[in-house]
Amino acid sequence: MATYFGEIVEKPSRAFWGDEYDSEDDTRTETQNMHDRKLEVSSLVSQHIPSTIKLFLVIHGPLTEGFVETCFLKKGEPIVEIKEVETENIDDDELLKRRKRRPSTIYCLSSDIMMCVCSPHLDIMQSFDFTEKISPWMKNAEQVIILDCSYISGYSVTRLQNDFPDAFLKALKTDNFNKPVLSEILEQPNTAKGIPAGVLTWCQVFKIPAVLYICYARNYEVDSNSVKLFCQLFCKMPFKLLKEKPDFTHKLSTAPEFSSNLYM
Repeated sequence: MATYFGEIVEKPSRAFWGDEYDSEDDTRTETQNMHDRKLEVSSLVSQHIPSTIKLFLVIHGPLTEGFVETCFLKKGEPIVEIKEVETENIDDDELLKRRKRRPSTIYCLSSDIMMCVCSPHLDIMQSFDFTEKISPWMKNAEQVIILDCSYISGYSVTRLQNDFPDAFLKALKTDNFNKPVLSEILEQPNTAKGIPAGVLTWCQVFKIPAVLYICYARNYEVDSNSVKLFCQLFCKMPFKLLKEKPDFTHKLSTAPEFSSNLYM
C-alpha cells in the first residue's frame, strides 16, 4: 500500500500561531462542536448484517453519487440511515437545518452486495465517527471499494503535461488487496482526505482488502463523458451493477453545488 495516504486535518489559516493562541475557549468550542455533530445509526427495516458480504461500496462526492443514480441497475433497498444526533444545546435554526440535511444511507443491492452513499453534509471532523458507524458491515466484507471525486485543480503533477485529460482515475489500496487495481496509483505528493481516507485507513488497520478510486474532473456535471471512467471500471468487475443504456436526460438535484478551490 502507498504509505502516504491518510486523513489530513489542516490547521486553520493564520498569519501567526503558537501555544499562546490556542486558548482554552477555542479548544472548548471545537470540542463542543464535535460533540454536537455526533452521528447515530437507525435501522429502516428489520435486518441483520450478513456474515459474508462480497462487496461493500462507499460512495462519496456528487459526481460518484450521480454515477450511481444514473448508471446503476437499481439503488437497492435502504436499510440503514446515519444522521446527526439532535442535541438540546443547539438553537432552532441549526436544528431546522440539521433536519433538512440528507442522511448517509446504506443500501442492500443484493444478498451479498451493500452500498453506503455518504451524505454531502459530512465534514472532515466526522471521518472517524462515520467510519466507526459503518465498520460492522466492512468487517464482514470480502472487499471494500470506495469511490470519490475531486477537482483537477487539487491534483499536483511532478512534470508538465500539455495534453491533460478532462477526467482521470487514480487509486490507493490496502496492503492485502490482491485483486487487480484498475487504474494508476495516486502519486506523491497527492493524498486522500476526509471520509474516503478514513475508511481506507480503517480497512488497512483491520486488514480488510480495500481500494479507493478518485476521479479527478474539471467539473461535477453528470453526463456520459464524466462518468465513463466509472462505467469502464465496473465493466471490468465481476459484479453486474450497470444499466445497458444509462439515462442522462434528467439533472440530478440531490448533490449540493460545489465550486473549485483554485485561487490566484
